[in-house]
Amino acid sequence: MSDKISVHVACDHEVLRKCIAAFLDCHDQIEVRRTSPEGTRGVAEVTKTQAQVVVLVIPAYEDVAKHVSWYRDALSDAAIVGFCLIPEQAGGFREADVDDLVHTHYTANEFLEAVKRAVGNRDKN
Repeated sequence: MSDKISVHVACDHEVLRKCIAAFLDCHDQIEVRRTSPEGTRGVAEVTKTQAQVVVLVIPAYEDVAKHVSWYRDALSDAAIVGFCLIPEQAGGFREADVDDLVHTHYTANEFLEAVKRAVGNRDKN
């Protein structure tokens, strides 16, 4: 059994999705189990992975709360890390009660720490 944090990356932007997955997967404490487009296809895929963390990248100006609720309903035990493409998304992610947030200007270490914190916070509940 692996001690690695299992992650699913859900993002409509293929290049960004692959970059996030590659970055996380090269870290020795994280295993990216799957990636998928965000939205209804992503929700169907995330139930197959049973990942501990979903890194959720929602298109700018979409209804963040609606998208987060789809993933919460599909995989209630998973922590959700909201990845903000634009600053305005932060409030929506906070209102949707995601486990942690990252912004595009965060450093690599800040992103990794957010994933770890999200799992720790979820384990406490």
